[in-house]
Amino acid sequence: MNVLDRVNNRLDRITARPLPFLAVCALILAIQISPVWYVSHDGVWYLSLARDLSRGRAPQMLQESATMIAPGYPLLITPAFWVGARPFLWISVIHWICGVAFLAGVYSWARRNLPEAAVLIMACCAANAGLWYYQRRTLKEVAFLAVLIWTTNTLNALSSGGAPRPGSRRLAGAVVLLVLLVSIRYSSLALIAGTGVVLLAQGCRRATGGGRAVTTLLLLAVPAGSVVAALLLNGGRGYLLGFLQSSNDWPARLAEGARLRICEMGRLLVPGMFKAYGGYGEWLNWNTALYLLLVPVVVVGWWRLAARRHDVLAMSFPVYIAIYIAWPFDQGARFMVCMLPVLVAAFWLGLERMPRARPLFLAACAVAHLAASAGYWLTIDAPRALADDRYWESADRLASILRSHADLDSVDAGSIAVADMPNPVPFMLALALNRPVAELEPNETPRPEVEWLVCEATSTPPPGFRIIARADSFCVLGPYPSPRTRSAIGSPSADSAGSTPPQRLPPPDASARPAPAPATAERAGPHVL
Repeated sequence: MNVLDRVNNRLDRITARPLPFLAVCALILAIQISPVWYVSHDGVWYLSLARDLSRGRAPQMLQESATMIAPGYPLLITPAFWVGARPFLWISVIHWICGVAFLAGVYSWARRNLPEAAVLIMACCAANAGLWYYQRRTLKEVAFLAVLIWTTNTLNALSSGGAPRPGSRRLAGAVVLLVLLVSIRYSSLALIAGTGVVLLAQGCRRATGGGRAVTTLLLLAVPAGSVVAALLLNGGRGYLLGFLQSSNDWPARLAEGARLRICEMGRLLVPGMFKAYGGYGEWLNWNTALYLLLVPVVVVGWWRLAARRHDVLAMSFPVYIAIYIAWPFDQGARFMVCMLPVLVAAFWLGLERMPRARPLFLAACAVAHLAASAGYWLTIDAPRALADDRYWESADRLASILRSHADLDSVDAGSIAVADMPNPVPFMLALALNRPVAELEPNETPRPEVEWLVCEATSTPPPGFRIIARADSFCVLGPYPSPRTRSAIGSPSADSAGSTPPQRLPPPDASARPAPAPATAERAGPHVL
């Protein structure tokens, strides 16, 4: 018996008893549970909304009245704030539960469509760097993945026997899951399009099934569409404005959207390439060239999946991709990681001409993915998060100073700003204050609306600001007691009645400052969230 036969026999035994293998995958994800916050921009907004919900207040993004973020994920992590003010450990546990639910759903989905590869597809998803990366962050991806796969499974079961009767429990469950899904990510309305294709295709095969299929589709679409419309009208218009205003050059816009989605497919499928990508418009980048080679394999595999199995997620895939091609926004593969099961299944079917070697190849990919995911986490992501975590004490001191000197209930958005600060401090300060904190570019003059400025203690105060207090290696700058308009102060040395001339603090003790996090290009780039 050669190596291929031994691997195939081993996979057959695992497929016959998948629960132990699922338990192993769950343990692998559990090692990432941590009380440390992996800092992310959008994560501050989600945490602010969840904290407001836990206190019974109207949810707002850092006390801003407009709430453009979908509320489904903040609702999910709200119970964690009943335990403490910074329940990162409990949120991490919630993410792990979502990750395990996602893997169980992937196995169920793959067993329906590709039973011979169900375990391998689950293994590739469990080891994928995209799943690992977003499980560690206070972002909605892992929750969305769990709800998406089980909504898909419910809709597949709903349509497998033809269009159900309007009063069936399965239909009611599908409606509930679909409403929860679109409240996490609006673009998941694409799932309704895939469901419609499946229901109508099956209804046309039956003499009386078409009318019931249309009725079922309406019963699914109306509640979900109504929720999305209500959320967009109640603060979510920022998404629509961002979509409409991103670019008027549609050929260039679609080309860039296609490039981004192709790169994201490759970043998720090729082991060790999750952080390898080109810049704007770089079609000739070698990473992009490598990913282009995968496109025919994925397209052929998707076609085979859609043609052989009327699967809701597979049918929704082109609509979902089209949405994000039309919206060429780079979010570090956040949008594409939600289609990870379809991508892996399409990759499997795209290699159909190598039936005996295919299981060993995919198993090797899963092992390589696991090595890359664990390596990135242990050598880059975890050390950086631990280094960032030491800034919490400084952020709390800065927040206490600002509360004692500024009337936070009356300050306008943009009144508090930071300049030349380590990456995590602005986000930690915003979360501690529950207020927006603007970030100034290097050497940028503070805008007129800025009244409070946080910067390095060794910085010279800009015109119109004086030193209020110092916290570790940082200081808080505030306005002069008289007159508030900065135009009345001609230079940093000008002295008004009762004011303190600008000064330069002595260099702080180096031991009081947390060690800087490892410098990586991704920290400042638009790809990190």
